[in-house]
This record gives sequence, structure tokens and C-alpha cells, in this order.
Amino acid sequence: MNKIIDAKKEKKLETKFENKISSMNIYEKINYIQSKLVDKKTQTNSMMKSKHRSIEDTLANLKPLLIEYGINIMFEDELICSGEFEFKKDITKFVQDKQNNNKQNETSTRTEYKGNKYYIKAILTLVNIHNPQEIIIKSALSVEAVDKVGVQPEMLTGMASTYARKKCLAGVFLSAENDALDPDNIINEALKLEEKQEVQDELINSFNNQIDDLENLNQNERQNLIKRMNASSLPSNEKNSLINKYILKGQKINEKFKNNQHQDLLDKLDN
Repeated sequence: MNKIIDAKKEKKLETKFENKISSMNIYEKINYIQSKLVDKKTQTNSMMKSKHRSIEDTLANLKPLLIEYGINIMFEDELICSGEFEFKKDITKFVQDKQNNNKQNETSTRTEYKGNKYYIKAILTLVNIHNPQEIIIKSALSVEAVDKVGVQPEMLTGMASTYARKKCLAGVFLSAENDALDPDNIINEALKLEEKQEVQDELINSFNNQIDDLENLNQNERQNLIKRMNASSLPSNEKNSLINKYILKGQKINEKFKNNQHQDLLDKLDN
């Protein structure tokens, strides 16, 4: 008899809870899901000996809560072309200078990729099942990597899509997304490296332009340039290359100045 009463009470509570959920708007439901979602790192990176989570982990943890609170989610991808893009890589090698019996580093630029740059836009649609007119649409972007060692070209789009979707879910349900060692996060690391390379390239170009114009700089400007090159965050080989170029340029300017002085002296003697 007690079991029957307990079962009726439990059924009554379930009905009351279901009625409460059905009366919630979509934002209230998402708020509850955010507070209840536990998205632990269950994957292991054996090489780095660290824990991480994948998008499959997040979806597996989300699905019971989505069913409980009556939220349906759907994904679609959109390909965005940002126009022509050229990715260059500086190659530095040491060359033996037989005449001076020392080694000099030579830097050459090689074009790794030239073509269009693509982004994958993941579009997440959330629908309140109890009131299908309530819809939230969110999106996130991820760049399609130019190249990645050990990854087939056709997989790069899938990697970008996976990471964009992961970012979208993290933004809506507040699950952590800064997992640098997550396999699904490789595309983000590639983006960071690419952006870092672009910043370095711009800095190197700026220094190169100033060195090329060294003859028109005064003494203070030249000293400031060498200080900024030394203090920059550029790799050591890039710094050394720039400083060597600066020294050679300075030597040429000095030689030119001495030659001009010598010629002026000869001209005066002739007169």
C-alpha cells in the first residue's frame, strides 16, 4: 500500500516538474542547463600526459539535459571566403664564407600557399520544444588551416567545422573551451600560430624598411632602431638576420660617406 502511495506522489511530482518546465521560456531553460551541465575532461593525451574534452564529450553530457528541459539543437555550416591569401615562410640557412673563414646566415622566403582563405561558420539553432516559436540562433567562426602536418587536406574543413561548433556550444552553455591539447582544438592552435607569424612578418617588414632607409635616419633614430630590434619578441635567427643587415647597411653608408669626403677633397685640390 505504501509503495502505491509513494509511486503516486512521485508521479505527481514528475507531472508538476514537467508542467513547470513546459511553462519556462527558452532563456530560463538554458539557464537551468548551464547550472546543471557537468562537462569533465575525460579524454587523455598520452603524449602530453594531460586531460581534455572533445565535442563528443560535451554533446553526450548535454543530451540528457536537452531532453529533460525540452530544447532541440541543430547545426549547419557556412563556408566564408575572405579573399586571396598568401602564406610565406622564411627559411634561414648557414653558409660558409670561405674568403673570411666564417659562417653567415642567409634568409630566403618561400611561398607555402597562395589562394583563397576560408572560414567555417558554425550556426547553432536552439528551439524551445514546448513553444517552437522561441528560437535562438548563435554562430562561431573558425579558420580553415592552410596546412597541418599529418592531416589530409580534405580533413582540414572538418576540423574547422568541429572547432567552430565546439566554440558555439561553449558560448551558449558556458562549458570551458580553452583546452589547448584537445585534438579538436588543433585548428585553433594553427590559427594562433598563423596570426603570430603574420604579426612577426609585419614587424620584420617594418624593420627591413627602416634599415633600407637607414641613410636618411639620424644618429638617435639609428640607435633607437637597433634597440627596438634587440628588444623585439622575434626569434633569435630573425633578430640576427636583421642586425647583420643593419651592420652591412651601416658599413656601406660609412664607405659611401668616406668616398664622398675623399672626392670632395680631390675636387678642392683640383680647384
